[in-house]
Amino acid sequence: AAYEPLRRGDMQVRWSTERVDHESDAGIFAFERSSDEGSALVVLNTSDDQTSETAFDGYEMATSFSSGTTLVEVFPLGSDRTFTVGNGGEVVIDVVARGGVVLVPEDEVIDD
Repeated sequence: AAYEPLRRGDMQVRWSTERVDHESDAGIFAFERSSDEGSALVVLNTSDDQTSETAFDGYEMATSFSSGTTLVEVFPLGSDRTFTVGNGGEVVIDVVARGGVVLVPEDEVIDD
């Protein structure tokens, strides 16, 4: 509830796969929410038995974030993972089986 883009704003699907076997992105669905207050990236993994990522066959997930942006995992709570956006806005996020993560730019993290 603390992050306004998760409550309202524009939504853009960033990665969706039909692969469900043992491919690197099996079960991944990712979307970005943005509003006047900032942006958030949500990545879900519906795979029952493997950690999957937002990359497949040499392609990585494109986002609207600028190259060099540090994305901080704010959910699940207590996580200390960060990801750096590469050239062209691409980033690879890995998510455990049946898991999900929410990431926001480092300068938009709300301290509790």
